[in-house]
Formats: sequence, C-alpha cells, structure tokens
Amino acid sequence: EFVGRLPVRVALQALSKEDLFQVLTKAEDGATAQLIDDFRRYGIELRFSEEALRAVAQKAAKEGTGARALVTILENSLRRYKYSMPSLVPKGCKVLQVEPKLIEQPEEELQKLLDLMSYAEQK
Repeated sequence: EFVGRLPVRVALQALSKEDLFQVLTKAEDGATAQLIDDFRRYGIELRFSEEALRAVAQKAAKEGTGARALVTILENSLRRYKYSMPSLVPKGCKVLQVEPKLIEQPEEELQKLLDLMSYAEQK
C-alpha cells in the first residue's frame, strides 16, 4: 500500500503509426474485437481491410494520445453504423466491410450505403 502512495513519473515515447497498427491487429480483445462482437450481436459481420486499420493508426498517431485514440477513432467512425445497420439486416445487408474511406468520411459512406439499400429495395 505504501508504494501506491509514492508519486512516480515516467517518460514515454509516443507510439508510431506502426506501433498503433500492431496494437489494432495483435491485441487480444482489442478495439476491433469489441466492435466485431458488437456488430455480430446484430447479425452483421464486421470486416476490416488492412488499409482501413492503417488509416485508423495514422489518424491516431496524428492525435498523439496513444492507443486510446484507436478506440475513439473507431467509435466515431462506426457509431452511426451501429444504429443504422440493424434495420438493414432484414433487407440483406449482413456484412460491413470497413475501408479507409469509411474511416475518413463515415457520414458520407453511411449515406451511400443507405441510398444503395433504398434503391435496391425499390427494384
């Protein structure tokens, strides 16, 4: 208990893009695994391309807040998909492939998906 009361300072080096990419791809029960599980509960298979994961790592490196930024970026990119996709499952939309464009422009990509599903439903 005494050790926990001592102030300790530690200087750390910032994580590189490659370090952050490794966290995304190698960490057990990491941010991507949690999201994959969340989407699976709605009947949606969530897939990430390597390029998308590298885009997440690059954005996180720019933020400079370490591995916490990975979760923030993924959540911000996929939040609206979590709420919009379940209603599309009965219409046949059961897979979400995450590409760099979705990470960079999540709102626009979601709107494209919704428009596409609406168009397919009319046919």
